[in-house]
Amino acid sequence: MKFIVSSRPEPQIRDEMTEEQVESRLVLHELDTGEVQADIRTYLEDELKQMKSPPATEQVIALVERAGILFIYAATAVRYIGYDNFRRNPNGRLRALLDVSRTGTKKTEEIDQLYMTILEAALSDPGLEEDERDDMEQVLRTVVCAREPLTVRSLSELLQIHDVERIQAALRPLWSVLHVFGENELVTTLHASFPDFMFDSARSKAYYCDPISHNYKLAERCFDQIKLLRPRFNLCSLESSYLPDDEVHHIKERVANAVSPELLYACRYWAGHIKAGNCASSMVEYLRDFLTQRLLVWMEVLNLKKQIKAGKECMKLMIEWQNELLGHEDIVELAYDAQKFVDIFASNPVSQSTPHIYVSMLKFWPESSPMAKCYIEFSQGPVQVDGTALDRRQSAHLSTWVFESSVDAMTVSPDGLHAALALDNEVVLVDLSNGVAVLGPLKANTHKIESVAFSPNGNRVVAGSLGTGDGGGICAYSPGRWEPQGKDVMILGWDTRTGEKIIGPITLNGRGHGVICLSFSPDLSRIATGTLDHMVYMWSVEDGKMLYRFEAKTTVGTTVFSPEGARTTTGTYEATDIWDSQTGSTTPRRPFNAPRIEKITHSSDGSRIVGITYELHNSAICIWDTQNGDMILGPMEKPTSARSYTAIGYSPDGRFIVAADYDRTIWVWSTQAGKLVLGPLRVHTGSISTLALSPDGSRIFSGCENGIVCTWGSQQRNLVSISNSTNDPFDDINCAKFSSDGTRFVTGSTNGTVGIWSTYDTGEMGIVPAKVQTGQINAIDFFENRVVSSSNDGKICVYDALSGKPVLGPLDIGLGWIPALSYSPNGKLIATGSNNKVDLWDAQNGTRVLGPFTDLSGCVTSVRFSPDGTHITGCSDDSSSNIIVWDVSNGRNMFGALDGHHDSVHSISYSPNGALIASGSSDDTIILWDAYTGKGALSSPIEHLGSVNGVSFSPNSTRLASSSWRSILIYDVQTGHKLFELLSGHEDGIISVEYSPDSTRILSLSWDMSVRIHDARSPDERALSRSASVSEIGDWAINDDGWVVDDQSRLLVWVPANLRRALMSPSTMQNMVGPQGYVRLKFDKSHMGEAWADSYTSQL
Repeated sequence: MKFIVSSRPEPQIRDEMTEEQVESRLVLHELDTGEVQADIRTYLEDELKQMKSPPATEQVIALVERAGILFIYAATAVRYIGYDNFRRNPNGRLRALLDVSRTGTKKTEEIDQLYMTILEAALSDPGLEEDERDDMEQVLRTVVCAREPLTVRSLSELLQIHDVERIQAALRPLWSVLHVFGENELVTTLHASFPDFMFDSARSKAYYCDPISHNYKLAERCFDQIKLLRPRFNLCSLESSYLPDDEVHHIKERVANAVSPELLYACRYWAGHIKAGNCASSMVEYLRDFLTQRLLVWMEVLNLKKQIKAGKECMKLMIEWQNELLGHEDIVELAYDAQKFVDIFASNPVSQSTPHIYVSMLKFWPESSPMAKCYIEFSQGPVQVDGTALDRRQSAHLSTWVFESSVDAMTVSPDGLHAALALDNEVVLVDLSNGVAVLGPLKANTHKIESVAFSPNGNRVVAGSLGTGDGGGICAYSPGRWEPQGKDVMILGWDTRTGEKIIGPITLNGRGHGVICLSFSPDLSRIATGTLDHMVYMWSVEDGKMLYRFEAKTTVGTTVFSPEGARTTTGTYEATDIWDSQTGSTTPRRPFNAPRIEKITHSSDGSRIVGITYELHNSAICIWDTQNGDMILGPMEKPTSARSYTAIGYSPDGRFIVAADYDRTIWVWSTQAGKLVLGPLRVHTGSISTLALSPDGSRIFSGCENGIVCTWGSQQRNLVSISNSTNDPFDDINCAKFSSDGTRFVTGSTNGTVGIWSTYDTGEMGIVPAKVQTGQINAIDFFENRVVSSSNDGKICVYDALSGKPVLGPLDIGLGWIPALSYSPNGKLIATGSNNKVDLWDAQNGTRVLGPFTDLSGCVTSVRFSPDGTHITGCSDDSSSNIIVWDVSNGRNMFGALDGHHDSVHSISYSPNGALIASGSSDDTIILWDAYTGKGALSSPIEHLGSVNGVSFSPNSTRLASSSWRSILIYDVQTGHKLFELLSGHEDGIISVEYSPDSTRILSLSWDMSVRIHDARSPDERALSRSASVSEIGDWAINDDGWVVDDQSRLLVWVPANLRRALMSPSTMQNMVGPQGYVRLKFDKSHMGEAWADSYTSQL
């Protein structure tokens, strides 16, 4: 005979059951939750089948979720719904139960009575001492207010009782409503309905827990825990800043010993308790103390416990309270700065090493910022940092993430936790707090994915591609129900939790030529797609069937559902249409008559549409009313005249519009008056292909063609008025050239300005000539104290390099765009190259001396005089007739077109001894030509890794420098062999290179709009001459994650992404000029590595 005894976990019964030698013991609330809930579901379905209209599956699931693991709730729910044998409106009672609020009614009467009985028995025991009852009440209220289960010991420390046995004694009478489980004795409520009961004074009466007052108390206790933290710097005594945390010996044990569960709880949840207690205004001094003295060690705790994301949430909550801190502007300013500090640290690879809170983050933080004013005085200089870029950095920039493929599309999940990125033919889901992949890659097995979208509930992500050939299309299927017939997959969808394919493959089956845009309907039932063949298709998500299709006039660039799903808006090259989402019929008239609206998006309430319109060579951004088609705002203005927007976004709160321009900048406008409030934001080095915004509008995400995703802060305090100045010589440098003696170099910018700089003094500008050219400066040259420049409006101008005054021009020489320019060796002539023409001009008066020479086909890309001035050579972008040499005296074609290259030639150079001509081409080769015969000087072309954009001989004619992507390669002229490569530091392709007249330096110009001056010596040559006084760090490099590492891969310092373009290489770079300025690192006498603990002195 066997006895089965069941009970609630009352103390006396539980003790007896534990002490007796029972054959088997089963604790229901310790069973697998899934098994218990499956049983509860079976029970509910069986009991409720008596209803005339049985509940829907979703309703049963909702009841199961409310029941948790307790049958008591399910049984009480059945009794309530089935009152009077299911004759008293059971469906209404079911809806009422699912809609239950925190107000007790008959639907909660039985469970309330149960809880009241338990609490009365526990708290009204006449044998209790007053302090025992107080312990029970404090423990009970703390457990129901806790943000996560606390251990018995943590309760003891957090409540400052400091006695585990007192906590255990307080818990014993509450075992019927509280659950203590596991080796660590975690305490939680036994059922989710209990906190609801406790927080409702009408239901819990004398046992009511006031969430405002108790959360206030818990917030105080959290700050008290943080104040007790010892030591207040280098919590785990980490020996070196060179190591990531994961490589520190016994790091887990050290962290566990240093960070107690109650300390971690306090660090994670102080902000949550302040929010729940609505008490920010009452905690100003606590906040002041925390922000000014304890923020950095708090970050240590969270980062060492891998919980730094929780720190971001704390800071985000703190910003939400700013209106409660009126009169405390210093705290508000510090809170904003602290949020940015924590955000940047948590979102970037710098968080891999906790010491770099101090070594890197604090060192690079702006000295004038509130954070620096609180903490910088305690820093002992782990590394020396200086440079003009420190004052020019993009303050709104938060993080940069690097991926291996171009980011072609991006969308943010509805909960704001993840982003889906289209990387070539894959989709990857990343954590938006740090850019780490959490799902994928999800393979599409197609050509490049052009669009990606989350379902409104975030459970699915779909992607549309261009397909792999003819016969493509789109459909959806449930696994096992049907298979696509076409060969080209166009749309696929995945479960965002598991990565399982749940939509598609969807194919067009011969009805289209690639999906370039798609969107989910708000009710998840349909997907709208736009294709290259001018069609919009509407598909059923359930079975993959095409519901209908309609034809647009041109390629459909955007499909957007209105927020309620009744309308679908499409944007094409010619017009924007609004369609009935159910029938596919268009509105009576096309409401938006702007030319070629290619990108559109709805406001969150559906009342407005913002779009990019295209006309001629410019684009504009406008806002329209969706009801009547009237333009409400626009075109939006910005300082630079050229506009070619590539992506657009509308903040969810309707406060601002963000757009990316083809020049790799991002701009933000207010929707109130169309005023520009932020921009240009410059970090990207590739064309920006996609923009996305977080659901709360606090973050802007941008992705570009070279695999970079940037995060930007868009809070009100980051939105600043933009200067309308277009005369900055730092902006968008387009050409550069050494002076004749090499002591200076000149630059020309896209805004028409010219700058003359010292070669030796970093970032020091000698003079800025008066701006007299209105077009982009395309080419520039230097002869003694004269500078000549040409612009894309067909004008040339000559300046005095000492005074900056124009001495000739600007002259309109009637050639249109002039991309090539050169002084003759004696300075008497100026050669220009334009569309298939080369001309020679008198440098004194600007009259044509000879030409035009029209032998070249295509656009002339470079012209150069021979060293003796008797010949001139030019090259062009034509693949067949691209190099010719002329006699300067009579314009006779000496030889050419030279046969060798098979694609455009970008650069040409004479050797200083006059014997050779070097040419660099898009065919990935360099050819050395005999300057007297036009024949190849080597047996074969020099193979190059990528298109050759620039070539330049050394002054002694023995070496040749070339530029391509981010590389500067040095070759032996006699053999054509590569000698070495210079670390350029550029973040984009290098346009041109030039040796200085004394051969010691090489100038490089990149599409990242910067000029850099490099040491022209080889690594071996530099090593031989290196001074013994140089820091032991020696040479270093910066990796894609922003870490500066030495030859042992040690983590020296982490450089924020908004400064990396400006970073000067330690041994090869001697000067730098660009819109971003420059940053120089010095490690001499620095406190880092094993000495890093000396880099900071705790202020407490």
